[in-house]
Amino acid sequence: MPKSRRNRPHPRPQRRREPAHLNRQISGTEEQALFESIRRGLRADAPGELLMLVSGMLALHDPRVVAPDRSPDDVAAARASFVTSFIDLTDAETTAALTVMRVLLPDDAADLVAAVDTELRTRRHPMPAWLPTLAQARVVGDVWKLVEDTRDGDDYVIPLVLPTGEPLTTVVYVDHNMGGLVKDAFALDAPLDDVLDAMRTNLAPSQTLAPTDAAEARAVVDDANRLSLSTYPQVESETWPLSRPFVEWVLTLLPDGGRAPELREWTPAELESLEGEFFASSFGQELGSDATARGMPRLLFELVSSYTGGDPLRWSAVNVEILLAQLVPSRVMVPDDVLAVVPDLLRAIIPFAHARRGVAAQSTVEALESVDEFEPVYRELVGSEYRSEVLAALRDLADPEGVLLDELAALVGGREALDTLDDEPLPDEPFAWDGIPDDVHERVGEMLALCDDVADRLLDVEHQTAMRRFLARVAAADPAIFRRRASVERGAAAVAWAVCRANDTVGPYHGLEAGELIEAFGTGGSVSQRAQPLLKALGVNPYAAPSWRGGYGLGSADLLVSERRRALMDERDMLTGEGEGVDDW
Repeated sequence: MPKSRRNRPHPRPQRRREPAHLNRQISGTEEQALFESIRRGLRADAPGELLMLVSGMLALHDPRVVAPDRSPDDVAAARASFVTSFIDLTDAETTAALTVMRVLLPDDAADLVAAVDTELRTRRHPMPAWLPTLAQARVVGDVWKLVEDTRDGDDYVIPLVLPTGEPLTTVVYVDHNMGGLVKDAFALDAPLDDVLDAMRTNLAPSQTLAPTDAAEARAVVDDANRLSLSTYPQVESETWPLSRPFVEWVLTLLPDGGRAPELREWTPAELESLEGEFFASSFGQELGSDATARGMPRLLFELVSSYTGGDPLRWSAVNVEILLAQLVPSRVMVPDDVLAVVPDLLRAIIPFAHARRGVAAQSTVEALESVDEFEPVYRELVGSEYRSEVLAALRDLADPEGVLLDELAALVGGREALDTLDDEPLPDEPFAWDGIPDDVHERVGEMLALCDDVADRLLDVEHQTAMRRFLARVAAADPAIFRRRASVERGAAAVAWAVCRANDTVGPYHGLEAGELIEAFGTGGSVSQRAQPLLKALGVNPYAAPSWRGGYGLGSADLLVSERRRALMDERDMLTGEGEGVDDW
């Protein structure tokens, strides 16, 4: 894993000295250690230690985490068993832990929350004054954001205050070099002003600390958290993902309705133009006469924008490391003499890009030092057997074992469906009411009208038909979903989100953001949890990660629009040797 940011000006949570143990025997070494940790949290002068401890317990039993060896249902059952074990033990330690769990348990654990709430009504153990009031915590003051000019990542600083007066400042780090996911997050038992003062003391010239829009901060961190959940293996730090349940609770205290800034997608023509500007500049003029260098700046711009944050002009010490030690050796299939010019190209591209973006001189120095540091590693990798093996694997996309074809077939309902896939546009067809009970017709009709309206305004007839088919099948398969008291708008948004997700329609590179789609239904926030029962009704795993070539599966080709099916046909033909094969990288 590449190095994290070199300067982290915010204070870190300190480990507290352990007090003397209580004279109480608990069976099992692990149980003993756990209860001792809870006691330390109860005896602490501030809430942070106990909150982080319980958050870590719940994070280890999170059924949303994508992993091939973890069934979401099994993990959910293990979580229920774990929480129940605390209900079964009646003492101060379990009362304290349950009080925090009642606040930090996610929406998909409503039954557990109810069970915990029922049990706590019977408990009479004395607790710190702040603990029973935890659910009434509020964000007081501005949310702040620490930004670096090379944008390796951003820190969001969120000030909480409990009703009893205890401050609790949360810091969340979103790492752009890893695609914009959460990499670090923790709570500090300190007021916002103290945290900001400590950060300012260590602030580098390349860093800016300023208030930011709270609703936008919530949207950014929420997106970054969901990306973390779907990443395998999980990105881990000293505090993450153990602090995830706590951070998710903190986000609910921020205003909703914000939108994360959209990533700009650079077109091939724009990247080619940028390469022309580079060679015409004083930084690249000398290199422009070298025929082997032609085309490589454009490729480097594309790599850095595609894999480390969406900006071809963003060059830092860390993404230089990623490029030299990972991306170019493993992904670029060009002759060795072309690869040889990459370090010298970077030494010219970095000051060119930094001059365009107005980056501090020290950041330029650090990025160039990273080129020097990783050039030996790069040259060893591009001349190694490892590279030869990787390139051979990339060239050989025949997939003799059929694994990739099976993954592709799962998106459309099987190998036969994949073999016979076509790209005929979906017709404009009426909604199918067959098999849908009369008592849910009104609720289904309301959702249908909303889906039709949004498809007319933002999408097209094919998406409208796909949404109608999806909604009709769910209503026939599990009508109980539509008998529950729930927002019609969020239900309809969940239908549209599931269909657009399967068709690879929403996202920063598709012209329609998920937030924009959901807002079109008159609601906001994430609807992924609302979509889970809809997907389960169709036999689809709602926790599945996206396929290896983008998009998610609904297991049925007739829920996919023609453009999506055409893309899947191209992938099929490439894997079976009927397509044109891979291009330059």
